[in-house]
Amino acid sequence: MIPDNPASRYHDLLAEVLKANPSGPFRSAWAKTLGTDNDHDLVMTMAAVASLLPDIKSHVEALPSAIRGRYERNYLAWARPVIVFDVAGHGAWRPESIITGEALDALGMLGDLLSARQAEAPIERVAVERLLARVEDMISEVTAADDLDADSRAFMVQHLSRVADRLRNIRIYGRGGVEEALGRACLATVAVEDAAVQQGPTSRFARFVNSERYVAFRTLLQDAANIIGIAAGGFALTAGGTQAALPPAPPHSRSLALLMHLRVSSSAALLLAELDPPSWSPRTRVRC
Repeated sequence: MIPDNPASRYHDLLAEVLKANPSGPFRSAWAKTLGTDNDHDLVMTMAAVASLLPDIKSHVEALPSAIRGRYERNYLAWARPVIVFDVAGHGAWRPESIITGEALDALGMLGDLLSARQAEAPIERVAVERLLARVEDMISEVTAADDLDADSRAFMVQHLSRVADRLRNIRIYGRGGVEEALGRACLATVAVEDAAVQQGPTSRFARFVNSERYVAFRTLLQDAANIIGIAAGGFALTAGGTQAALPPAPPHSRSLALLMHLRVSSSAALLLAELDPPSWSPRTRVRC
């Protein structure tokens, strides 16, 4: 199982770092844990790890005052493995100077507390790995496809690559990161499908959205939504797959129906804010 609150995810990462290379450089331990030896990729991934810290802090600040103190005292200790990454990265590995067992235990306790309070649904590691394999296979197929123009190929590869990155690093980004990537992809499909309706059945957009590759792309997004555990309301293909003309719908309604079911991340919320106010109201309860 992959935990889905920031404290538990960060705790598991730090526990792996402590086991990775206790007598070697600090950077090597992180590289082994995060699965990359490339300096650029490692720094970028560490930036994503660092994004867990403000999320953890916000959860700590929301705790009742009677139990908040212990976690507030340990926050600096939790931040140290990220703060000293470049400073101590190539130096000697000294676990006691980076993260203490006491601080790690407190982080694990906070993760358990958040998990119990949020009643989170577990993320099946095997399901994520299988889904990632499907997404990577489609990226390879689309990249090599000679029946797609460059724009169509780039459209699918861009969105599939973002989903693949979030799945590959779900231990860092959690369910919310995958949801955001899927939400962006769904917004993009709506824009393409709206263009197909507006420009007519003979337009390049209509040919694209009625192609087998686009149907497979859209189906994979829907399957990903179901596997990750989000409701895909309003994001379903019509019976029979391809269709001569897409059904009319209020602008952005299909993507909004999906995004309204997400535990929306800040960037996904910004995307929603950019859209025109919807002229409809979802029947289902918004899950935030």
